[in-house]
Amino acid sequence: MIFWILQTLTRFILVVFFRLRVEGVERIPVEGPLIVVGNHVSNLDPPVASTAVSLVRRPRYVGKRELFSIPGFSWLLKQIGVIPLDRGQGGGDILAIRSAMQVITEGGCLILFPEGTRSKTGKPGRPKQGVSFLAHQTGAQVLPARIWNTREILKFKPLRIKFGVPRSFDVSLLEGRSPKEAYQMFAERVMEDVFSIQ
Repeated sequence: MIFWILQTLTRFILVVFFRLRVEGVERIPVEGPLIVVGNHVSNLDPPVASTAVSLVRRPRYVGKRELFSIPGFSWLLKQIGVIPLDRGQGGGDILAIRSAMQVITEGGCLILFPEGTRSKTGKPGRPKQGVSFLAHQTGAQVLPARIWNTREILKFKPLRIKFGVPRSFDVSLLEGRSPKEAYQMFAERVMEDVFSIQ
């Protein structure tokens, strides 16, 4: 209930004040395991992606653990289903990975930003392999989404998000390659999908 109240309020603000336009909603699978991936240049990207995806189904998210140290905000993040991620763990945050896998294997939808952090230039960053690992291990479809103008809100440019064509992990990438190499290749293909959306 709290999620949908907050989502309705967020949608109202983004549509009325920031003229958010959502395109390609018909490409969002109504059910089944799904990972939505997008570009990341602003703190507005997660609410924009969530607003768009929630037109069809409820999404979950992964967010940096530092956000959970903000008084009051931590409670809010937990209510809307954000999975805390400790980016300081060299081998990956096992607890966050397990939580994300559980969401997906139960047929849920997870929003990820594979670059791992905001791009300060707006240009594509090198994607991390988490999206590949999750897609491979769970069989989830990966749906690209491109977001525009979240860095230009002070210029009053309308916000826009558009979904592309979903793809599944290509197991043939594992032939003759290490999992690390295959996962990196798939992650880069996913980000190419994102930035090819016009």
